[in-house]
Amino acid sequence: MSEPKTASEYLDRGCDKDDKRDSKGAIEDYTKAIELDPNYAEAYANRGCAKEELDDKEGAIADWQKAADLGDEEAGEWIKEIEGKAINASQSTRKPDNPDALCNNLETVMIDLQNESLEDIAIALNYYYTDEQGKKVPLIDLLEEQFVDDEGDRWVDNLVDCEPNDPPYKIWEGFLIQEYRDLEGSVYVPKRLVEADPEFYKNTLLEEFDEEDSVFTEPMFWTPLTFYEIVNPSDLEDRNLFTSEQSARYHGFKDEDVVDCQIYD
Repeated sequence: MSEPKTASEYLDRGCDKDDKRDSKGAIEDYTKAIELDPNYAEAYANRGCAKEELDDKEGAIADWQKAADLGDEEAGEWIKEIEGKAINASQSTRKPDNPDALCNNLETVMIDLQNESLEDIAIALNYYYTDEQGKKVPLIDLLEEQFVDDEGDRWVDNLVDCEPNDPPYKIWEGFLIQEYRDLEGSVYVPKRLVEADPEFYKNTLLEEFDEEDSVFTEPMFWTPLTFYEIVNPSDLEDRNLFTSEQSARYHGFKDEDVVDCQIYD
């Protein structure tokens, strides 16, 4: 067989070597094809596949990314697939940061969390580990294992017909929370702040406060305040009331407004 002269000929010979499971030889030919045509997406894609055969995951992803940049959509899907496998493999050996802090009553809280994402549920219920960058990574597989009973049935799927808790559990900012009904209060915001940023405050349900014997020295807006508690997933009776800053954020106020927002109970 004569030596290839064009990029497509090198590609074809590389494919023949791939068929014969000669991945190293195929990589050499795909590289020759790329040298002749640096924008040859198919050569990058095929070389990535050959590199994956040799367990060079990083090299495969680099070639597939180049192929994807050149318009090969399938190569982009291969990247997602191989990265997904890497994450799953990593998670299968990972342990939660604090195994003793895992939710001890999944049946109770999951009644209310059916519409939440598994990622949010895992983090809120402490099924996560912290990576090298300090990011919480949800251990979804570990969480899903808890949803299966001894007979292999997913008990969690049967909760859709259950009556929700009263008040229901929710997830907010990575925490499991529940309304606290033993307190009543209101939040007051100076009118000047509302008028300075009406677009922001339009979603806060504020109304003008016009009480004659007001203790305030300037016009105010107000709204009733619902109190919430952060619930410890490992002990649902262990709770901490929202701070004033958390209450402000939950109800749609700015953190910097807390100085001017007063909560009365």
